[in-house]
Amino acid sequence: MSTIYNHEPLHLYKNYEKSSMDFPNTKIFLDEKLSAFPEFGLETTYNESLTFIQKRAYQLSTIGIKPREKVMVYKSSAVDTYLLACAISYLGAIPLMTSAHLPASIIDTFFERLEDAWLIYDDETAEKVMLLQEKNKAKAVSIQEIQKQIETITPFVSLNPNEISYMTHTSGTTGIPKLIAHSANSMGWR
Repeated sequence: MSTIYNHEPLHLYKNYEKSSMDFPNTKIFLDEKLSAFPEFGLETTYNESLTFIQKRAYQLSTIGIKPREKVMVYKSSAVDTYLLACAISYLGAIPLMTSAHLPASIIDTFFERLEDAWLIYDDETAEKVMLLQEKNKAKAVSIQEIQKQIETITPFVSLNPNEISYMTHTSGTTGIPKLIAHSANSMGWR
């Protein structure tokens, strides 16, 4: 007997929004305040958290992040890394989840490979960001700076499900980590 799988593209923001609609009052408990979303406190709901993801997206728009631009998220490992990726994908920009353990030299290499990318960083990676080449520091924005921005209401941007919509990287155990590009179609199966 064969199994038939339904394909549903994986879009970070749209999937989170669907969870918010399906389970609006479901509680999310945190063991610490999130640097990128301090509004959550230690408890929020799917519906409330979606509001703050949209707020971050609007603030990222104010900074100048546009559809199809690549945005490295270079911060401490916590759930807000994923939530920032949802905000980035709301804008039609492409989040690249980068490990906070990578040195500045690797981040500089990623900048070269990505051609005109953005970088979001936090306190844990701030010292490494100061070691980046000057040209790359120009598009590096701290989480605290993002939170100070006004909210430019921006419509949701949906990329073609076959376009690159999310990026990761290999571990780099054999040298410089390789970038991995995913589309909504390549990631979405259920």
